[in-house]
Amino acid sequence: MSRIAEPVLKRIYELYVPRTEDGDARPDVLWVGPFIDGIVQYVAEVFPVLWRNADHARNPATHRAHMKTLIFDSGRNRYGERAIHVDELQIAMRRAEWPLAPSGVPLTVYLTDRPDGGIVNQEFGELRNSPQIVPDPETGLVVLRDRKGQPCEPIILEDKRYGLHYLLVGDEIDFTWKQRGQPARMQFKLRPRSEGSSLLTAERQMDAVII
Repeated sequence: MSRIAEPVLKRIYELYVPRTEDGDARPDVLWVGPFIDGIVQYVAEVFPVLWRNADHARNPATHRAHMKTLIFDSGRNRYGERAIHVDELQIAMRRAEWPLAPSGVPLTVYLTDRPDGGIVNQEFGELRNSPQIVPDPETGLVVLRDRKGQPCEPIILEDKRYGLHYLLVGDEIDFTWKQRGQPARMQFKLRPRSEGSSLLTAERQMDAVII
């Protein structure tokens, strides 16, 4: 659940959505805005698996905090602060349109909280200002203003390198860890929530068509 009011999110989308050569919004965009607010809407199944209090972890209001903790623990090769018997956690992201790595394999971005400013401390898509929602006295429509009452457009932290201020259909999020010494994995391939879960089951991992 986003912390940002819907009118502000709508304007963020209008200003920052990737567009086609014709200027239209790309139809495969699922989310534009704070990265963590967006991603938790599509990977919710991972939280009850990794958290001691599974019932609490199913509450969408807790998902942002849980995701931030998982990113903090990712790549540290130690047991998580709150996750249950989890070690060597890695969170990887892949996007089909990213270029190949120098090795020739698809580029993988690991989500971590680096000391020099990882995704938690410098969250792509996060608001850099504070637009206020007020009714226009002449039209009655909702408009965005700054604290002085002047028109105010939302400004977000854009990711010019990887585009992590938006999410696309087909983006892959891969959680891997060890639980009681045994390797475990949950994979997600993002799709519209109206089409169901993004969790890759055995059936959804198959590329072949069986007729």
